[in-house]
Amino acid sequence: MFFTKKKKKRTPMTRNIYLMERNGSSWKWVLGFFFKVREIKIGVAKNSQQRQKQVDNGIKGKVVFLTEYWIEAATRTEKEIHTKYKKFKFKPPVHRKGSGETEFLKISNRQIEEIKSTLSRRSANNSDFKKVFFLFLFLIILFYYFFKFK
Repeated sequence: MFFTKKKKKRTPMTRNIYLMERNGSSWKWVLGFFFKVREIKIGVAKNSQQRQKQVDNGIKGKVVFLTEYWIEAATRTEKEIHTKYKKFKFKPPVHRKGSGETEFLKISNRQIEEIKSTLSRRSANNSDFKKVFFLFLFLIILFYYFFKFK
């Protein structure tokens, strides 16, 4: 009772959510329309390019960087995506353990586009509402001072 620890409020971290593909080639992209053949890794990192090099060195086959999104609450968003697509998870062959073999999905192009649209909607760069809100607030304040001093 006297020495209970207070739980700290955890603020959501803004990080990159990246998409990488193992053995990214054009014929696998074409087959992705019909079969679940594309092997996509979805993860969170501060530096996605550096992470791609780490994963490429640890996984058998070539790992190609596809895209990244700067997202608030990135770990929560990534977890939601992995939960939604958990039946498509698999582990590729690796050179060494702990080198990024988790978080891989075998999914189609349509599913990849769904993930990309979800991430672009949640992107921290996609803050149109915030821009419009603050512009509107600025105009109200401006008009207030303009008419107050006249």
